[in-house]
Amino acid sequence: MSRVDPAAAILLARPQDDAIYLVERGKQLRFMPGFVALPGGKVDASDADPAACAARELFEETGVLLGAGPGDYSELRQAVLQGRQPCPSLATPGLLEEAGCLVTPPFSPARYATTFYVAMLPEGQQPSVWPGELQAGRWWRIPEALSAWEQGELLLSPPTFNILELLGEVPCQQWAGMLRPALEAIDKQRMPPIWFAPGVRLLPLDAAGLPPTRYTNCFVLGTGPKLLVDPGPVDPSEQEILLETLAPGDIQAIVLTHHHPDHVGAVERLREEWQIPVWAHGETASQLAGQVRVDQLLDEGMVLEVGKRTLQVLHTPGHAPGHLALWEPHLRFLFAADLVSPLSSLIIDPQDGDLQQYLASLQRVRALPMRLLLPSHGPPTTRGEALLDETLLHRQQREEQLLAAWHAGLRDLGELARELYRGYPEQTLRLAERQIASGLIKLRREGRLPPDRATGAEE
Repeated sequence: MSRVDPAAAILLARPQDDAIYLVERGKQLRFMPGFVALPGGKVDASDADPAACAARELFEETGVLLGAGPGDYSELRQAVLQGRQPCPSLATPGLLEEAGCLVTPPFSPARYATTFYVAMLPEGQQPSVWPGELQAGRWWRIPEALSAWEQGELLLSPPTFNILELLGEVPCQQWAGMLRPALEAIDKQRMPPIWFAPGVRLLPLDAAGLPPTRYTNCFVLGTGPKLLVDPGPVDPSEQEILLETLAPGDIQAIVLTHHHPDHVGAVERLREEWQIPVWAHGETASQLAGQVRVDQLLDEGMVLEVGKRTLQVLHTPGHAPGHLALWEPHLRFLFAADLVSPLSSLIIDPQDGDLQQYLASLQRVRALPMRLLLPSHGPPTTRGEALLDETLLHRQQREEQLLAAWHAGLRDLGELARELYRGYPEQTLRLAERQIASGLIKLRREGRLPPDRATGAEE
């Protein structure tokens, strides 16, 4: 299980109108890049406790210095950011009111135990964001922020949305007292509410995949009758989370993006419990014959109505012959399934995959004007285009390495894997052999390598 680091975040309030200051995180950040969130960050060695961290992060990110009088503290802020001076310890306990704690669920590669604090804007000070780790910041009346989120205009981090939804129009002097029991209740849930937009909920479930892709993201999509996408866990206790979390009458169908075991493990139990149909591509139905019955076939160009939203079906073969992605054009969300992952490269196994088709599918979705890419493994990211570019470049580099190793005289899959993946553990090398086999098939098909002498065929 990934390490959990202490962190702090701060609800900075403007008392005259109960507004809250929200910041837009930089797209280069590892955690929640590009999302609108609360000021805050990881506790470091200079912080006496999470409260000190909250005060320091507030000053570094917004220039607001708790415990100080009116004024502009830009020069001091610059000195602190440049490491020329430590952050002043002016935040006395009376200036910060603790509002509870949330721990990032275990599916995330970066996990934090975040303590939240409420602070009032000091008289005569104004926050400002300097470009760097953050891109922007502004005051929001909470109902206005929630309305912008509901319209798909504001990309709130899930914890920030949960907090704003709880607060509503409550006066800021009551924020901490209201949040403490509510956040404690959320933190005790086996499946916390992880919302990215109205009708877009993420349920990360342990599907016993190979690390680092042990968790499979199951999505609940729709503002009316909903679709449940890729309920993957085989383990009954993980399946129980789905049964506890969802109301069966809300789910109109199960959608499978492809046939791999970590995407279909709970399907038959849910069908039996809820009496709902299963939708998938015809190739997926063929692969699952005798295991899972597919009731309706999905294919390229179909449009799925899910309340106020629509989902366009994209046939994106390569990782699997019936692989589907879903495109939500209003939100500009791409549900990418196993096309790409921010955690690792995905294996293209020659038994049921095709590297040429896979690369073509990556190129195709790269052209979409996506705002958020939601993969099956790892956290959603606003860096969708960059992630796809990095994946395509990585595949190109691996192909060049494979060609060089082959021309150097290596022919055995095991030898090629040890050369291209030098230093990797044995388990990774076994997977790498399958990836290399797919690469050789592609190169032979393109005429860049001679046919396999053992068979006289291109593949």
